[in-house]
Amino acid sequence: MNNIKIILALFLFLGCGLTFAATFEAVGVYDEQDMQANQVDYSMTYSDNSVWTTGIGQTLGESQVMTYEEFKVMVEEYYLDGDGGVINFDNAEMSDSASFAASFDGGQKQFTVNATGNSGASDTVQNTSSGGNRTPISGDKRLQGNTNRYEFEFSDFTGMDPQDIIAAGITVLGRDGSSDSWWRVIAYYTNGEDSGSTSTSRYINMSSGDTTEDSFSGIRAPEGYWITKLRVHCDISWTWSAADDLGFVFESSTKPYGPSVSQTAQPGGVDAVLSWQAGPDENDVYAVNPDIVDQYVFMTTGGDDPNLYYVGAAGEDPGTEDPSSEYAVSDLNYDASYQWAVVEALDGYEQSLTVGVSELEDVNENNIIGSVWSFDTLSSVPVIETQPADVLEDAGEDASISVEVSSVSPEQYLWYKSDDNSSDTPEDDVEAGSSSNTLNLDSIAVADEGYYYCVITNNGGSVTSDTANAAVKRQMAHWTFDQADYSGGQYLDVSSDDDVYYPADPNGTPAFNTGIDGDSILIDEVNSWARAGTWNPSKYSNQLTVSAWVKWDGDTSSHKGIVSKRDIWGSETMLWSLIIRNEYPGGTVRFYNSSGLSVWTSESLPIDEWTLITAVFDGSEGKVYFNGLEKASGSGSLSSGTETMIMLGAVDNPSVNEEFDPLSGSELDDVQILNYAADKFAVADMYYEVTGIKSCILDYESQLDVANTNTDLVIGQEGFEPDCVIDISDFAALAGNWLSCGLYPECE
Repeated sequence: MNNIKIILALFLFLGCGLTFAATFEAVGVYDEQDMQANQVDYSMTYSDNSVWTTGIGQTLGESQVMTYEEFKVMVEEYYLDGDGGVINFDNAEMSDSASFAASFDGGQKQFTVNATGNSGASDTVQNTSSGGNRTPISGDKRLQGNTNRYEFEFSDFTGMDPQDIIAAGITVLGRDGSSDSWWRVIAYYTNGEDSGSTSTSRYINMSSGDTTEDSFSGIRAPEGYWITKLRVHCDISWTWSAADDLGFVFESSTKPYGPSVSQTAQPGGVDAVLSWQAGPDENDVYAVNPDIVDQYVFMTTGGDDPNLYYVGAAGEDPGTEDPSSEYAVSDLNYDASYQWAVVEALDGYEQSLTVGVSELEDVNENNIIGSVWSFDTLSSVPVIETQPADVLEDAGEDASISVEVSSVSPEQYLWYKSDDNSSDTPEDDVEAGSSSNTLNLDSIAVADEGYYYCVITNNGGSVTSDTANAAVKRQMAHWTFDQADYSGGQYLDVSSDDDVYYPADPNGTPAFNTGIDGDSILIDEVNSWARAGTWNPSKYSNQLTVSAWVKWDGDTSSHKGIVSKRDIWGSETMLWSLIIRNEYPGGTVRFYNSSGLSVWTSESLPIDEWTLITAVFDGSEGKVYFNGLEKASGSGSLSSGTETMIMLGAVDNPSVNEEFDPLSGSELDDVQILNYAADKFAVADMYYEVTGIKSCILDYESQLDVANTNTDLVIGQEGFEPDCVIDISDFAALAGNWLSCGLYPECE
């Protein structure tokens, strides 16, 4: 089993997607010092949010991260033995591929790297010499993608096995003046069984200084695990990826592998079953090394003593067909960390060891000493398995928030309500009145909105859950811009779903015109745009709907703000903006922020016509609608500027940014803000309530819609548009062309 760790391949990652369109031959050294003025600027470092514990309790962290200097020496050494190399993307040609092959050891070993791009991005990459102001590190070509995130998985191994990956490295190329954000490289792991769930994938997260630097990422596989996938990611959605010098190291192994631990709580301690796979046959004839006659188990004591002591033997030859092995231990301490290892005793080298006395260092050097694995025993305090989830319901509906725990002794629950989204400031928290794992909010009302968490206690102590938001769906504000709703120098908020109102303060003197529904306001640099306060419509819901009727004058000299919660561009100084773009092309609408949300229509607004523009955000995805019909969508999150100003008819708050881009020359009418993401039917209702025009949003047999009853036009005639209904006019159009034939040389 010349398993190799082709980990490296994985990396390819970076913006590369590839298909078997190209095979790159690995070289043995990094040649940046000899061939390029450009050099690695920065070795990516361990990111705190990457700490995780596997199913066997192994905590990964900084020990898995390698600097450029460390990795360079390692890959050059392994290359000489045919066990590694560097892909510099110079010795083959690749254009718009979804995968590529990496070859090394004189062509005896090869693997394929498959790429998956970010949502909405092309799943292809190419090797080029220039573009995007990014310079190759070695040679004259590098790998170029067209998205801020790529994931790479290995497949099609020749001369190696995937579970032997030791280390991999790649350099993400910087771009002068790109941004002050950073690259992140995430490596995913498995031991064949424990690979994590969708939400808790096993990974190590590394981050660069910023995207202007050529940042090297080096990762070492943890003991007992191998790398399955790499992700290269930039938090700025418009920063595309390019990379160079994909390096890899692998190593064949005959050690035991695939550790796992199952535990059972007992009154006096923890019982555990240690499971693993016996070491493989290096000649690949059998599933198990035929020379193994027994397997010895060593463990630490669970205290401060770091030594591993002999605890017992499997007591039998594992055979050659089934590598599955196990050993039971009992009376382990709660809340303790243990290390353990398995020694493969080979024929002729059996030993007589003493339980609790013989140490791992006493093992005969001819036997195979496995990796040292670790696990944490069961917690004496409750362990939260499922955290409380947010709830967002209509007023009067029944809602509930729950938590799921495991506990070795009977547990009690106590729920709290907080105003500040924190469970560690008890002075502003109040008991919410439930003693079970579920908190019921019957007939939920606005007064129930807030942040909730639960404290769970058993004989061993207490644990506190994350907070969960509870919110009631409602219209938060509605400014009609009717002159009748202008009072005391303010645009009145006429919403009626709660008792809180947000009047807006217009600048200058409002210029009222006849609008789409009642009056509208004509905006210029000085007059009519307004500030509506710093309140956060998404405070408890993390959702949003903003709708506005706009009559655009066609001016593309600058961006035009429709509605924003923003002082100025920045993650801390805005939450979101809804604007009319002045380019790419002018008149398009963008709903966006500085945290990756960017929903941009390809269609421009009509000039001097009223259009209902609606933007929605559901917590992870945003959409933009024109006149009740969806025009664009995109994923992202809200920025953190919760205390910024809500601007009506402007992009920025002029108190912060003098270039605030008002909706000058255009009219604004009937702005509404909801604290939830309206669905397509609710958006269509907004349009219908004002115009009486229906929206074509239901599924129907559109291929039969060949005639429009309202215009008397049929398909093929200039100006024809389907009328979204199959009726007698469509039947007549089809019947009128019955037996029409285009067959050559004749119709029969």
